Amino acid sequence: SVSPLLVPKKEVKNIHLVLCTSDRGLCGGFNSNLIGAAEKFMAERAGQDVTVSFTCFGKKGRDFARKQKFERAADYLGVIGGRFGFTVASKAAQSLIFGFLSEKYDEVYVIYAEFVSMAKQKPVLQQILPIPPLAEAEAENAGAAEGGEGFLAEHICEPSADALLSVLLPRNVSIQIYKALLETSTSEQAARMMAMDNATKACNDMLDQLTLTYNKARQGAITKELMDIVGGAEALRG
Repeated sequence: SVSPLLVPKKEVKNIHLVLCTSDRGLCGGFNSNLIGAAEKFMAERAGQDVTVSFTCFGKKGRDFARKQKFERAADYLGVIGGRFGFTVASKAAQSLIFGFLSEKYDEVYVIYAEFVSMAKQKPVLQQILPIPPLAEAEAENAGAAEGGEGFLAEHICEPSADALLSVLLPRNVSIQIYKALLETSTSEQAARMMAMDNATKACNDMLDQLTLTYNKARQGAITKELMDIVGGAEALRG
């Protein structure tokens, strides 16, 4: 039998978004980019008569969902940018799986920041429920079968495949959440470092400009005083 976590719903009416943001600002456009990704996704689904709810990691995402009056299943504060373990992701995943199996959610997506480099953090939208199929692997296996090259191995599972999937699939959801939290936490630190570095450079440039302006004004004042002294001396001599 196929695991219910793999089966798409016939009609999608309730979408749940797991929005990962930071608790604090001062990190450039990091949070606004993630919130913008959520707004773009909802705009694309606006004409499909769907209801969107949120699970928020971070105060910025929580504040956005609260301001827009979206339903929030849970808020996790103090996670992104701090110390957290796998338990946080596992707890959130259990709640999401329960909501999906009880038909409260038809689809579940996570929005997080993928760490590309110190200068680039990319917002990512990823579906986690129902667990999407591995399209590339299926295409490779189909190509091998049609071309006569390779073979599809038949594995004997102990315990049964159903028993393994019942454990591995929920674990997979937890790992996807944990990955999103780690990526977002790393990206937030990088974005904050870049924002502070840019702010420091801007302050130094401003100080240099103000110092130059001050020196010009001081030099002008000194020149004016010297001209007054020379002019007075010439007047007395005349």
